[in-house]
Amino acid sequence: MTTQGSKTLTDTAYWGRLSTVTEWPTHPQSVFQPLFDQWLPAGPGHEALEVGAYPGMHLASLCLSHGYRPVGLDFLPRVHDLALAFKKAGLPDVETIQADFLRWEPPRQFAVVMSFGFLEHFADPQAVLRRHWDAVAAGGYLFVSTPLFGPWQWWLRMCVYDAANRKKIHETHRVESMLPHALEKLSGALPDAEMLFVGPYGHMHTWLGVRSPFVCAWGAPVIVLWKITAWLPRLLKISSYRFSPYAVMIARKHGDLRAE
Repeated sequence: MTTQGSKTLTDTAYWGRLSTVTEWPTHPQSVFQPLFDQWLPAGPGHEALEVGAYPGMHLASLCLSHGYRPVGLDFLPRVHDLALAFKKAGLPDVETIQADFLRWEPPRQFAVVMSFGFLEHFADPQAVLRRHWDAVAAGGYLFVSTPLFGPWQWWLRMCVYDAANRKKIHETHRVESMLPHALEKLSGALPDAEMLFVGPYGHMHTWLGVRSPFVCAWGAPVIVLWKITAWLPRLLKISSYRFSPYAVMIARKHGDLRAE
């Protein structure tokens, strides 16, 4: 599964184990909603595309709050399950596409193109980011986030994963691309781009739980201690390369956005 030299570091089996939603919320709320509100304009008459969309919480949250028509693309067959979930959340007009993003040819461009935890799973993230950018309409926006494996978040994983799963991190992630300055460097090659935001995000949150996949038995106390400590950066509203969970890049393409 390659295109433009962009080799993927994962497969459907990897994502099939991780991408399981037992209960879809009635009112989905993305952790990135504050950034959506700050940087993305209202979207009636426009479409938002999420690449690697399943389970769709971020896309639904944006479209509910800003009025975009949701378009979700994923290579997992269960991406089509989003149609019913979005309808229940109040978004009946949703388009779902099962396709390999690296081979997919967009039939049109979109007002917003976004992905979360996607870019770092490719050997050539620059080529994959450019493919995102090519799908953005003139005057549109690109929103990309990766996990941020800064010093503390990396230490956390080394503590709670066993040797086999630490190895898996290296095999399935382009770790050096998962930093704000790396995203800034990658985005520097995008033509006609206005950089709006590049940086760490999410205070000291971790999505790891004591029953999360890959977490070993001795990792539970470490995760509990982390979550207790995390209240302080959250209280102070501080995000840092050293301990925050996400690296985020938001860019706008030069031009005027036209109604679709």
